[in-house]
Amino acid sequence: MAIITVTAQANEKNTRTVNTAKGDKKIISVPLFEKEKGSNIKVAYGSAFLPDFIQLGDTVTVSGRVQAKESGEYVNYNFVFPTVEKVFISNDNSSQSQAKQDLFGNSEPIEVDESDLPF
Repeated sequence: MAIITVTAQANEKNTRTVNTAKGDKKIISVPLFEKEKGSNIKVAYGSAFLPDFIQLGDTVTVSGRVQAKESGEYVNYNFVFPTVEKVFISNDNSSQSQAKQDLFGNSEPIEVDESDLPF
């Protein structure tokens, strides 16, 4: 039994809303593998229910076992008890964040004579 993990951004193209007994729920369909350039292999898509806190535009990681189910001439692939997690992506463009508070408790700088330094 293999576990497949896929990361994708939820958008209008890969997310749909379905009506269930528990109300409207969102389902995401994600490619299960990458198609190589020049390949004529059809890419299989797996579907999973999204938790209510996931919104369009969020990046999610879907991980779990995939089960195939034949539906007429098509085969539907669904994640079975998947783990769906929202991926946090910082909007901060800086490469490093600097500490904003004084780590030494508002201590005053001290004067040190250069002859006292070891280097």
